[in-house]
Amino acid sequence: METSREDFGIAIRSAFLKKGVQQRFSLFALILFSCVLLFFETVENKPLNYIRFFFKDLVYRSSTIISSPVRGVKYIFSSAEEHLNVYDKYEKLKKENIQLKNQKHDPDFLIFENKQLRTNKINNI
Repeated sequence: METSREDFGIAIRSAFLKKGVQQRFSLFALILFSCVLLFFETVENKPLNYIRFFFKDLVYRSSTIISSPVRGVKYIFSSAEEHLNVYDKYEKLKKENIQLKNQKHDPDFLIFENKQLRTNKINNI
């Protein structure tokens, strides 16, 4: 029997409701704490500014450190992709070079044929 999305939502809600007073209090405490933090963000006070700057700097530096492996992996993949693109371009240029070398001999043939036709034309006149 396949469960629908609504059944899953009902199961989650009932699990939260069965937790009781402890979970409701923690949810209320988190909402209250969030409101207090939002209030302190609007207050301009020197000690609060130092604390605010400290936490913002802490979050920025930690996010920089945490995201460095992701940037490293991206750099490795982009380098490998560029290497493959360079190899593909090399193969394309190699084929183009061979084609141009083959075309180089064509004008020589055309010049020779042109001279022959002119001499034939002069001889026929």
